[in-house]
Amino acid sequence: MKEKGDKFTCLAFVKPDQLHHSVYLLIGLKSGYVWVTDTRVNQFLFNIKVLNQEEGGVQRIFSSHSRIIIEAGNNSHITCWDQSGKNGDKEYSQYNPFNLFMGRQEQLTIDGLFKSTFYDDTGNQIMALSTAGSIWYLNWVEKVTLKLKSCHNPTISICSADYKYVSPNEFAIAEEQDQYYTFNQNYQVATASSDGQIKLWNMHDLEYNQQFIVPKEQCTFIAMHQFKPFMICSYTDGFLRFFDLSTSKVLGRCQLFAPNDEKVPPRKFDVSAKDTEAVLDHVIQIKVLPSGNQLLAVTKNGQVVLIFVNSWSPLSIKIHLLVSIQTAINSFDFSYLEPYNKWLVATANGKVIVYNRKNFNSLSQEVFEEENPPQFDYMDSFNVQDYADNGFSQARRCNTLDHFYNMAQRNLVFNEVEPLHECEGLFVHNDLSLYLCFIRQCNQLFIRNFELHQVVKRIEISSTSLPKTMQLMPGGSSPFICIALQDNSIKLIDYVNEANYSSTETMHEQLTSVKVCPNGKYILSGGNRGDVYLWSVTKKILEPDAIRDAVKLDNNNL
Repeated sequence: MKEKGDKFTCLAFVKPDQLHHSVYLLIGLKSGYVWVTDTRVNQFLFNIKVLNQEEGGVQRIFSSHSRIIIEAGNNSHITCWDQSGKNGDKEYSQYNPFNLFMGRQEQLTIDGLFKSTFYDDTGNQIMALSTAGSIWYLNWVEKVTLKLKSCHNPTISICSADYKYVSPNEFAIAEEQDQYYTFNQNYQVATASSDGQIKLWNMHDLEYNQQFIVPKEQCTFIAMHQFKPFMICSYTDGFLRFFDLSTSKVLGRCQLFAPNDEKVPPRKFDVSAKDTEAVLDHVIQIKVLPSGNQLLAVTKNGQVVLIFVNSWSPLSIKIHLLVSIQTAINSFDFSYLEPYNKWLVATANGKVIVYNRKNFNSLSQEVFEEENPPQFDYMDSFNVQDYADNGFSQARRCNTLDHFYNMAQRNLVFNEVEPLHECEGLFVHNDLSLYLCFIRQCNQLFIRNFELHQVVKRIEISSTSLPKTMQLMPGGSSPFICIALQDNSIKLIDYVNEANYSSTETMHEQLTSVKVCPNGKYILSGGNRGDVYLWSVTKKILEPDAIRDAVKLDNNNL
């Protein structure tokens, strides 16, 4: 009978047919046994072992007039016993309780453990949710398992995300979905997790569309081409991979090698590095220039490269090294108003550096030419760490050593690289000479004029948390910056009028990635549990009374 330490796990009545009541009760045990009892006389009939103990025992029993289905607690397959009264050439009475497990035994398998299931009345069709984040349709009649929607693994972090505009002519909206569709949702969303998977979703219905997998590698950045069906991704193995979304194929790949890929001292935060090991360089950010055939990319170890794409299919590229800063880089951005003339890098040792195109005309944007690659000169260096540590005072216009030796030639000390010294910088969209920046050890947002080499404004981001990452909202009536904080909240700040702000708490256990939609109407956030949320950004409409009160308040202040 019942072994010592065994436990009941589930119950289910046997349904002999659609006209009769259930009188036989099936009891599932943790040891993998099923008890069959007669409830009319409270009598135990027999027990049968249907699962091994290492399979986690019987998790759920479902019974219908056509089959009995049993789910295991620690197995990726589900088992059923046919109740038709035939097993090959052998016939038996399906009304005899001792023949309940005499029918044909079948199994269907999914990509993880069964987390939740829903059966139709006959048990022929099943909707199942797996622990791998997938939704499955199972059919016993056709022996079919079909993955309907695949999410990221709930134990894996979201590393990067991006949007791609899709013309309304390229997809059809079902009639029953018209009420849920709005005109500003013509985007495809790509999300990458640390297990090497990139998944693409339709934004208007959140349906899974495509998937690309690079096993045992982490995708650090996704760049979607906005008017061509291509996606460029960077991986920790040092390769840039080019994907064709129209054919779901890899167009090709290239690898970037840094001068300090040979033998460099380990960094404080890189606990896996050893003195004799090489630190492999890889791209951490990619920017597609307006021309569509040129890419700007920056690597972890300080290289800024320009990639000319001569042909997408077949893939033909040429890589030109612009600058090698020789220190860890945390973020990169090019000027929205002058994309071919200015760009900046924010390092992991507390500095933001601006570079300017040599011999350029700011009134005319000259596209880069492969035969005559551009040259960039060092323009401004902002020591954010020193500025924050000294009480937001900067006696000198810029860092004298950086200005004298030039950042491209000076080998910075590696022990300055720490997580709290990581900076981020972004050019503003409404001024040619300003950029925004922060350092993770300080709760202030700095607005710096890189032509005058001075901070013109600073804004308190939060009184309770420090910044993690930021993105500039698309140009509009209000210049907003979207900042993700270390307390897993997202804050929108008007950097012209910092009193105008809004914030929300996310539902992530740990916020790992934030991406603003190009139309400024949505914000995508990713967490460390494979969870992705899409937030809608709307203007707050004030009531007439509130508007009158605000006008009175302004007049009183005047």
